Amino acid sequence: MELPEEEVKRISEINHISKRSFSQNYLIDRIGKTGVGIFHTIYAPTIHSSPPDDGRLRELNPDVFWLTVDEQFLLPRPDVWKHPPIKYNVIYS
Repeated sequence: MELPEEEVKRISEINHISKRSFSQNYLIDRIGKTGVGIFHTIYAPTIHSSPPDDGRLRELNPDVFWLTVDEQFLLPRPDVWKHPPIKYNVIYS
């Protein structure tokens, strides 16, 4: 995911790390003033994707969502082990 310089600064301030440390540990490449990081999304099933509690059959409704976004993270570089993933909500925000 591309991260503009302003976004890198904002993420660094929110997570109380220096911009330099963030760039070294979370960005895998730079393109001009834009950084490239690894974005990871975890999806979770909704209530519509589970069988009913009473065990009865129900009519399938294709209009409802069966998955929803559960967690969103910026991952550290693959060679960095001491830094945890950073929560970074960009989907539906």
